[in-house]
Amino acid sequence: MATRSPCAPRRTCCGGPWATTSRSPTPSSDGTRAAFRPPSTSTARRWRSCPRRRATSSSARGRTRRCRWRAEARSPERHEGATPTPGSGPPALVPSARPTRGAPLSDAEPQNETAEIRQYRFTPPPGATQLILVRHGESAPHVPGTRFELVDGHGDPALSELGRWQAERVGDRLVHEDIAAIYVTTLQRTHQTAAPLATRLGIEPIVEPELREVFLGDWEGGLYRERIAARDPIAETMFREERWDAIPGAESNDALRDRAVGAIERICAAHPDQQVVAVVHGGIIGALLAHAASSRPFAFTGADNGSIHHLVITEQRWIIRRYNDTGHLDSMSAVPSPLT
Repeated sequence: MATRSPCAPRRTCCGGPWATTSRSPTPSSDGTRAAFRPPSTSTARRWRSCPRRRATSSSARGRTRRCRWRAEARSPERHEGATPTPGSGPPALVPSARPTRGAPLSDAEPQNETAEIRQYRFTPPPGATQLILVRHGESAPHVPGTRFELVDGHGDPALSELGRWQAERVGDRLVHEDIAAIYVTTLQRTHQTAAPLATRLGIEPIVEPELREVFLGDWEGGLYRERIAARDPIAETMFREERWDAIPGAESNDALRDRAVGAIERICAAHPDQQVVAVVHGGIIGALLAHAASSRPFAFTGADNGSIHHLVITEQRWIIRRYNDTGHLDSMSAVPSPLT
């Protein structure tokens, strides 16, 4: 019985060339093999024009190529570094060419295929100072018709009951940090805010006068709060134009920024590769962060009382890592009566 080649087309609707003629020659009556009899011209013409013949032939050619490639893959000649013969199929993949996860850029030392690459985690550059800015706790309320006592021309109220509670929470938050120094200003509200942390760490706060609050000119001593509450047109101009000196006699943005940045640069020069805390004021925090971000002058105004801000400072860069963090205030369960 004749064996049909796996690549031979099957019988088709149009009567293909092998429909009436076997591909393998059949023996004759005298025992000899008869010559192969090709199909008639009309039959071959119909077979060539049949769409099923084209699809079948294409599939057969694909099987032939795959068989040849599998044979080459099992050949002992397939080894690392072997060069495939032109026209013999796709080039073989050698073990050294297989990519692996986490592979090094150089081939000096291969890595395990299961190696993992974690997301980037920030690390302060060598020589950087980590500066933790803390805004003082809430100060005592102003009574209209009175003035706060002035220190160096600045209003100097003490902390309120809520402000003292906020100072304790700041101490709880930062007591486990590796802190080299604590800086305060000439105004008592920063001393009172720093006291719980300084006492628990055994650190004597250092006074930096240039970190005092922005000078408010004619509105010092508590009058600023009155004018803001009354929506004074000058206050509206100040916020719209983002400049402190809209207030008569007040400090300009440039003067505030220059003295604040100068003070921080001196602190950082004294504490390379260390972490320090500076308990300061809302206007100072806004000026320093605006400088770090190269943003509008009032972009960072409105820091909350007792909030924490984190900067990483080198000679070339100021990096903002945290702004207005009040998690230590919002998540505490022991809340005093003013918050309820």
